[in-house]
Amino acid sequence: MLKNIENQTSPLTPGSKRNAESMLQQYAGAPAISQSTETLASDTQSDCENYAYKKPRVHGDNSISDKVNPSKVVHVRNLPHDTSETEVMHLAEKHGNVTNLILMRNKRQAFVEMLEVSQATAFIRFHQNPMLPAIIRGHTVQLQYSATYSELKPGQRSHANGMKPTPVLHVNIDNLIYPITLHILHSVFSRFGVVEKIITFTKNGQFQSLIQMSDVNSAQAAKQELDGKMIFTNCCVLRIDFSKMISVNVKYNNDKSRDFTNPDLPSGDESSPCPPAMSLPSAAAALQLEPRQRHCLICWGR
Repeated sequence: MLKNIENQTSPLTPGSKRNAESMLQQYAGAPAISQSTETLASDTQSDCENYAYKKPRVHGDNSISDKVNPSKVVHVRNLPHDTSETEVMHLAEKHGNVTNLILMRNKRQAFVEMLEVSQATAFIRFHQNPMLPAIIRGHTVQLQYSATYSELKPGQRSHANGMKPTPVLHVNIDNLIYPITLHILHSVFSRFGVVEKIITFTKNGQFQSLIQMSDVNSAQAAKQELDGKMIFTNCCVLRIDFSKMISVNVKYNNDKSRDFTNPDLPSGDESSPCPPAMSLPSAAAALQLEPRQRHCLICWGR
C-alpha cells in the first residue's frame, strides 16, 4: 500500500516548480493563484486611492459645505469674546445689505442675513481666499451658509443673546487706556433716557458696569446706539448686553455705585463719598489728558 501511494505522488526534482499553489490545485481541486506581485501592488494602491476619495470631508475652514443649501443667512463662528453687533455688521456689509443679525456672544457665534443669496455667497467666497481671511479683532472667524436658518425673523435680533431686553445693561469696556468714572457713564447713557442706578466693578481684570435705565425702551435705544462705540478717541470701547437682572441693588452712594433715585444712601466704610456730579467738560479735564484727547466722542456728539 505504501508503494502505491508513493507511485501516485509526483517526485520533486531540482528543476521542478512545485509549490503550495499547485499542490492545492492537485489535492483540493482549487484553481491556482495566477495573480502576479505587480498586479497585487497595483490593486492595493487602487484600493487606497478609493478610500482616500471616499473619505468624508471635514468643513473646519471657510469652505462652503455641499450638504448645506445656499441661503441669505451666513453662520459666523469663532468670534472673539464680547464681539459687538457693530463689528459683525462692519465685516458683512462690505459685501451687501445686512437685513438682520443674531449675535450669541456666549457661544462666540452670529447669524447674518443678507438681502440676497448672491450677497451671502459673495461674503463667504471672498473670505475663502487664504490671503483675505475674515478677521475681527485679530481673530480669524469662520463663515458658512447657515444649516439652521434660511431667514431670520424680525424679532429674533432683540433676543440675540438668549434673553429678553431689560432696563438693566451689562457694560464691558475694552482698551481702557483712560479711567472711566461713574459720572462719565452717567453722562454717556443719560442721552437715551433717565439713568436710575449705576454700579461699577472689575472682574477678570476688566472694568465693567451695571446701568439701570428707567425703562426697557431707553435701555434698547442706548444699546443699539452705543454698542461698539468709543468713549474717547481710539480707546474705551463699549460692549453692551442686556443683563438678566431687572433691577440693580445699590447699597451705597460713592465713587463705585450710585442710586440716583435715592440720594440719602450712606457712602459705606470702604469707599469714599461720591462727589457731586460733574459736568462732562469737568470730568474730562479731571483726567488730565492732552487737549485733543479730552473730548468724549459720544457725549459731545462727535
